[in-house]
Amino acid sequence: RSARHGRLQVPVLRKGVLFHNLEELTASDAVESIRYVKSYYKNVFTIESMQILGRYTFSITLHKPLTILPNFLASIRFSIFYKGIEPTIGCGPFQLVTHTNERMRLQTFTRYFKQRPWIDAVELIYQDFEADVVSNFIFHTDVPYREIISQEQGADFFALNSTYGELTDRDKRAYIWHLIEPARCIVDHERETLAGSWLVGKSNKLPVEKTKKPYFSRPLVIGYQEIRQGVNHLYRVEPIQQLLLEQGVESRTVCIDLKHAHEKIEQKIDIFVGGNALSDNLLLAYFMMYSSEPQIFFNFLHPESRQIAEYLLQQATSQKEGLACFKQIEQLLVDEYTLKFISHRKHYFYVREDTPYKHVEFDQHGRVNYRRIFYKDY
Repeated sequence: RSARHGRLQVPVLRKGVLFHNLEELTASDAVESIRYVKSYYKNVFTIESMQILGRYTFSITLHKPLTILPNFLASIRFSIFYKGIEPTIGCGPFQLVTHTNERMRLQTFTRYFKQRPWIDAVELIYQDFEADVVSNFIFHTDVPYREIISQEQGADFFALNSTYGELTDRDKRAYIWHLIEPARCIVDHERETLAGSWLVGKSNKLPVEKTKKPYFSRPLVIGYQEIRQGVNHLYRVEPIQQLLLEQGVESRTVCIDLKHAHEKIEQKIDIFVGGNALSDNLLLAYFMMYSSEPQIFFNFLHPESRQIAEYLLQQATSQKEGLACFKQIEQLLVDEYTLKFISHRKHYFYVREDTPYKHVEFDQHGRVNYRRIFYKDY
């Protein structure tokens, strides 16, 4: 937790929790583990200090209040290690017994601080996952399979830059905002639905004012997001470029990989086309989306609106009604012609039933959740 309004909130650890080497979990282990993953949160919040107050108590003092700090501390990245640096020594219901290149064996930890598991041991055997078990395409009729549909929370979008270049003019921004029709940008109508918000089934009040075609003195620069090598949003840009060209507005493109640092990105592009998938922890997902560098949305807002957005972001992390504040940020971005949603994604997968792989499921990003799969040896 964090220091707030001059009062220090102190985490208290459960007593008697043992690591698998029978050492007791203490405040020192928690503090060292948080330090160990500091790269994970360095762009989100700043820890001014951590102090061990007792064997089971410690304090965390942040640079500023952050009510969703418990969301971070409860995530898997903040697992507590023995002495902060031994991830093979845990304190869960199963302890690691053997680990080789071929297999891993977990055994019930008899000194676990909660109920004893119903399973005595788990053995994981490493094998290459056969590529034809899961397919994006329907299998041949003689192959038994099942269809899985995964609906992704989040949306593809385009953002208009109001801080630099041609689109600082609100009329020009409004013209482009209304000109680009999301329906024209959808490529796969079976797997995509029109979006009106980050969340499926939600929508925003849309601005209605339209402007006459303004004069553009230069081609617009459209940046498109690269997700990983060979996977990007260029296919979204091509329909947008066509819509612009039909109105005599020229444009050029540049690929943007958000995993790398981009200083003053708002001075390099006029339009950004990308997508965001939201995890189940919506508070954390929204916060990371709006606060992580290069902060596309906030950097594209003109100073007055950005000040409002930053205030709402602060309110979202310092009061209980955080989701309502994030909804206000979303509406602000729409009202300022900075954000327009394109589509939500559905993922269709076909899983063979004649294989020994069981429990094949998908995560919220539409990827195989390999942690849930097990291999049944008949």
